[in-house]
Amino acid sequence: MNKNEKSWQQELSEAVTTVDELVDLGYVKRENAEKLKKVSEKYPVSVTRYYLNLIQKNDYSDPIYKMCIASLEEDTAQGLKDTSGELCNTISEGIQHKYDNTVLLLSTNICSMYCRYCFRKRLVGQSEEEILKFTDKAIKYIEEHPEVDNVLISGGDALLNTNKVIGRYLSGLSKISHLKFIRFGTRTPVVFPQRINGDSELVELFEKYSKIKTIYLVTQFNHPRELTEEAIAATDKMRHAGVP
Repeated sequence: MNKNEKSWQQELSEAVTTVDELVDLGYVKRENAEKLKKVSEKYPVSVTRYYLNLIQKNDYSDPIYKMCIASLEEDTAQGLKDTSGELCNTISEGIQHKYDNTVLLLSTNICSMYCRYCFRKRLVGQSEEEILKFTDKAIKYIEEHPEVDNVLISGGDALLNTNKVIGRYLSGLSKISHLKFIRFGTRTPVVFPQRINGDSELVELFEKYSKIKTIYLVTQFNHPRELTEEAIAATDKMRHAGVP
């Protein structure tokens, strides 16, 4: 890394996480600040500086703006908080087994950016120590269920786990013979490609275990403007590491 370049951790620490910052940067009108602060108490705000730079117009006519800037309407939305009935399929905290052959692991609730449309906005965070304990429990559950042939590690954002946690998942799951493939659910290539582009250790982890077990990166690009050089570089790094 060039000494003038920032690490991905530094980049992440500079994410905009308060309504006051959004006001100061001109993304939110000052007269809406107090009401939006109440929204953010329920549904946290976090936007990477990288993703903010993709906004072309500072209002809700801009599709990138809509995806990352909190709206007053979020506090008046009707319907269920648990929109996909996850609670009914939860075996234990963070482990969901809705379909016989698939297990979903909510590995973290942390994201580099909290997408405003997210249906898991209600969740809260955990420490790395707590996540590692959960990781071992989740791997054991899958080992004990031979009908499970694939696992989706989601969140939050699965790539916002530390390399230590990601390595534990890859090491443990790749040894399970009845697993055909492992998926990682993430918006990182889209909203924070620095996590991949700036961390060779992460890419090497995936490259190592992709030779043992089929691994997929499941992501979503919602608008052409998200297809930046940095985003393409991040997805290319993962593909070249053997992870479609």
